[in-house]
Amino acid sequence: MRVRLFLFNGLYAALILLGASGCILDSEGPQPDEIFVKFYGGEGTDELVDVGHIASEDAYILLGNSNSFSPNGISDIYLVKTDNEGNLLDELRFDLGNNDSTSDVATSLEVIDNQFLVVGSTETINVNGVFENKKIFYAVVDFNFTVQSSDTISIDGIDIEGNDIIQTSDGDLLILATTGELTDVERDLYYIKFSQDGIVDWERTNPLPGTDVGVSIIELENGDFAICALTDRTSVRGYGGINALYLVVNDLGLLKNSLAFGNSSGGSTIIDDIPTKMIQDAAGATIIGNSLIGGVEEPFVIPLNANGAIDSLRPLANIPNQSDIVVADVVRSLNGDYIMTGSFNNYVLTAEENDNTPKGQQILFLRTDQLGTSNLTSNHHGDGFNDSGEAILQLPDGQILIGGTISFGASVTKMVLMKVNSSGELL
Repeated sequence: MRVRLFLFNGLYAALILLGASGCILDSEGPQPDEIFVKFYGGEGTDELVDVGHIASEDAYILLGNSNSFSPNGISDIYLVKTDNEGNLLDELRFDLGNNDSTSDVATSLEVIDNQFLVVGSTETINVNGVFENKKIFYAVVDFNFTVQSSDTISIDGIDIEGNDIIQTSDGDLLILATTGELTDVERDLYYIKFSQDGIVDWERTNPLPGTDVGVSIIELENGDFAICALTDRTSVRGYGGINALYLVVNDLGLLKNSLAFGNSSGGSTIIDDIPTKMIQDAAGATIIGNSLIGGVEEPFVIPLNANGAIDSLRPLANIPNQSDIVVADVVRSLNGDYIMTGSFNNYVLTAEENDNTPKGQQILFLRTDQLGTSNLTSNHHGDGFNDSGEAILQLPDGQILIGGTISFGASVTKMVLMKVNSSGELL
């Protein structure tokens, strides 16, 4: 089924520009027909999960979840390919059960060589209308949007959800997953390494006690694998609650070390420290996330060296106009600054912006120094509904590509791509 593609129009451009800190509509600034903001999706709920860049074609891949094409409003995994101007080139929809007999949800995208990897989960609806146990779903797709291989991975009688997927240095695929449901008292990390032909090298379940939920997995320079998760285990610094969990396993998936990190309130207040992403960078790796303190979320950064050794959890403070800020993805700039996207929740208006129009949740641009301790610049874009940034890339020309979800109200959302400069201003 071909997708209804909603491209950016002048009126909506004006709304986003007026809602963007530092972006004023005037004769010198960017005009609605000049800026790069593109929408993709149908007439229902289309939510972006991840974005990839095909360097050889200078094209973009969007991964999302959509119910726009389902008569029963059930989620399908949805892929879009665009050129570097955001024009639609191709799309692909995974409805694994055909005729909406499954709910399919994507969680991560990884671009490799001449193809890309997708991971998520699927659950079948039986004849009684009841969901059966969740399974991991993964696919290998080439740049022409031809599916090279796809399959599901299941454990009898247990729900299991795919969290992240990578290609290892020996060409195998490695999936990080989580067993159990959200309401389960104990959930475990599960990781499996296998060839693209489906031959399993090894599979492991995290042996540590407690409830852990997977976030990201990367391969370190020494061949070990680093895993980021959230856990209910007590942090070495925190006071109960949820903490950021960091594991290192060897090339056979056997645990080498683990550490939970969290903020301490200095009292009896429980602070939840929830990681959202771990990336590799020139310095080694970085974990980002959000601390829930007194009902307000504040972002944090955890830098790691090339061998995966943790430095410390660094709260990000003093962000202008901050009121409940959430980070979802991060890249490192050419000079080592952290550049993040996420959402400004309940954005606080400045005197100049206060036109009696509520801004609501806006797409976040946040740039910090190389230590992740000082805010350099922040910006926001959106239409005043529930908008969020989910993925961020630095392009070879230095521009920043942000992928997110824009709400139009009435349960209609679109996947969005926007380009910004190093200060987060729309291009």
